[in-house]
Amino acid sequence: MASKLSQSKSDLTKLDFRAMILILFKLQKTRVEIYESLQEHFPDLAPSLSTVERWYREFIHGNFVLEDAPRSGRPNVSHNEENVNEMLDQITKDLHITYAQLEYETKLSSGTINILLHKELCVRKLCARWIPHSLNLQQKISRIDFCKIMLKRFANGNSRAVSEILTGDETWIYHCDPETKRISKEWVEEDAPPPTKNAEG
Repeated sequence: MASKLSQSKSDLTKLDFRAMILILFKLQKTRVEIYESLQEHFPDLAPSLSTVERWYREFIHGNFVLEDAPRSGRPNVSHNEENVNEMLDQITKDLHITYAQLEYETKLSSGTINILLHKELCVRKLCARWIPHSLNLQQKISRIDFCKIMLKRFANGNSRAVSEILTGDETWIYHCDPETKRISKEWVEEDAPPPTKNAEG
């Protein structure tokens, strides 16, 4: 039952969330209350606060049409499904790929690439957040083993030799961290949280 519910949640579309925002708007919830409610029930799928605010403004002005407005003008042949899939393949293979590299690989203009990324794929490029104390499983096990050795060695703290132990703040020094803040940027979905990195990248 839980797996079916999880699958049904993953099938939700942007139109579904717009309908939810409209319903909560009709129930006289504030934009922050709407955002928090969606985050509570759909933490990995809910739209961002800015998206909620944008649709909230539309509803305030009496616009209750949930579908995107049709674009005027001659359709751009470069914004076809083939190019969208090509762009998706490129950023999937390398989350750090730059605009210049995308232009070289796809032979598309920077303007077209910008539209494909932000309008069609709805992705953005964010810097990875540094998490210095994100330990892997082996590091955690090593710390536990060391603590057991120390407890045994000093009789669970009853040994007089405990007073000889010196403690201090932990210092992390890395021989090389080649990634600058700009290089660490990754392509993520529009409403996804920023990526993270730790000592192992």
